[in-house]
Amino acid sequence: ASLGGAVLCTPCPKGSYSAGGGKTLCVDCGFPHATTPGDTAGTAPESCVCEAGYYTNRTAWSKWVTCPDCEKSPVCTLCPPASNCTEENRTTPAQPVGYFLQLEEGRWTSYACTSTWSCIASDDPERIHCGDNFAHKSLTCASCRSGYFLSKAHCQPCKKPEWLPVTLGLLLFFCALICTYYFSNSAVTRDASSLLTTTVSFGLLLTAAQSLSVMSSLHVGWPEPWRSIMQAMRLAAFDIEGLQLNCLFAPEPIRGYIIRVTIAMMALGALFSMFALSHVVCPLLGWAPWARTKATNTAGQVWQALYISIALVALLPFQCYSHPNGKSSLNAYSDVVCGEATHVVLLGFGIAFTLIYGVGFFTICLVANLRAPLLSAVQPLFCQYFRFLLFRFRVDRWYWGSVLMTRSFLIALVPILNPDSGHAQACMLLLIVASFLVLQSKVYPWKNVTLNNMDTLVLYVLLIITGTSSVFIEPEEGSLLGFTIVVISAFCVVAICLVVVLGHGTYESVTSALGRVGSSAQRTTAKNEGLSRSFVLATQQLARLTEQEVTAVFAEFGVFDRIAVRDFLVLVDHELLHGDCSGSTRASQLTAAYRHKKWQRCSAVNLGGSGV
Repeated sequence: ASLGGAVLCTPCPKGSYSAGGGKTLCVDCGFPHATTPGDTAGTAPESCVCEAGYYTNRTAWSKWVTCPDCEKSPVCTLCPPASNCTEENRTTPAQPVGYFLQLEEGRWTSYACTSTWSCIASDDPERIHCGDNFAHKSLTCASCRSGYFLSKAHCQPCKKPEWLPVTLGLLLFFCALICTYYFSNSAVTRDASSLLTTTVSFGLLLTAAQSLSVMSSLHVGWPEPWRSIMQAMRLAAFDIEGLQLNCLFAPEPIRGYIIRVTIAMMALGALFSMFALSHVVCPLLGWAPWARTKATNTAGQVWQALYISIALVALLPFQCYSHPNGKSSLNAYSDVVCGEATHVVLLGFGIAFTLIYGVGFFTICLVANLRAPLLSAVQPLFCQYFRFLLFRFRVDRWYWGSVLMTRSFLIALVPILNPDSGHAQACMLLLIVASFLVLQSKVYPWKNVTLNNMDTLVLYVLLIITGTSSVFIEPEEGSLLGFTIVVISAFCVVAICLVVVLGHGTYESVTSALGRVGSSAQRTTAKNEGLSRSFVLATQQLARLTEQEVTAVFAEFGVFDRIAVRDFLVLVDHELLHGDCSGSTRASQLTAAYRHKKWQRCSAVNLGGSGV
């Protein structure tokens, strides 16, 4: 419009500029996602910048400004997921807390960090990535800079080595091996004594600490002070980052993994070195050297006590968590991208050690444990080699060592199952702990009441901690899917069990109604006949013993064995001697311990020892 020959100027819209004052045309910026700062347009090409949600490629932008007719590259690039680009005219995306932004092939990409202490908020990720004293060139700020070591998610300055704690620690380690050898092979572990109760309770607490170390690997944002407690529990999983190893040599994931995974093997080597040394030193002192059977039993005791940690460390290369850019990294070594060369090497070691530790040792123990009643009768040394599987449990619950190792292995598997979903991991751990809590309460396998109550309490506490951990799990993409899959799978298993039970009951009812004898009834009849023969033979053998000899045998029984004998005598007195013999079904339950007399003798005699 004109007024007295003058032209009324109006501002150009955003995303355009006027080519100087007095121009009558607005020029579009000419590249996608362009805008101009403020509420109005600019007056030169340099006024064009990228809108919020995008960052400016400075090279392409300079080329566009200086040479409008040249072939143009994209000026505005979409900001990567998990970055802050809420402002216009950004040359780089901003890095939020807990994420690591890196320039790859000319584009910014984002990685999720395992610690919010290492990856800090930064408005200029080209210059600042990590927190104080972390190595800024390390992917996801996984390591400390030179002169510092990682301890409890913080970089601490390297100090002069203190040899006294190290020396005391080594002495304590060797003393523990010696004590384990003599205690686990002594006669005191044959009975349900107070010393046995104290020592096995310590082992249960060690198992609880290892279970908490598994929980520290879950995708859960623990608050303080639980975060510090979980960090401390990682020591039970051979996490030795606090030993200032980074001060001795540069951090390297393959070296760190090999050190952690061979700690159990080092303990085994130390034990058998002491075994060999005993054959040199002990004869000079007039002592009996260590026995091969007892040294093997001690090695099994050590490995079984640390089985959760051994399996957990062996499985570390399989624990990959996802990044916003679609890649994934190892949870224990977040600077190792899964699928790349370093991870492939770690996978090779992980498969080998899982086969040795997780599968190999477990299979040996499982076969030995399940065949114990038979092998103990034909192999006199069997109970000495595999005493660690048997001495803590009741005679009629000799198989519980395998159940305990199965529980440990399943707990160690939880971190590799759906590692991005804390909900699914917590639900899986809940199912495992709850299932074994029911079994423990039903079977009561330990030698005395205190140990059974202790194991029940440990499982109950783990159940509570796992249940409350769901409060600290942040909702994420995929979490509900993983949680739903686990819950549906659990319901399917329960449904299948119910269908099998109902189907079996229906089959027995139908065959009974048709006048046929079901397979279950046939098996019951055969069991009753075998039980009656065993009962007659047992009473004939007992009749030859004196009261003093029987008293000596009872002295070797645990509390549950004595209770079983008492209930059996009550049953015999009421049902067989003065009754109508109507309690045959109950008798089959109360005389279970008498069906393997040789196996009882193995537990009472071969599991004993001279303590050497």
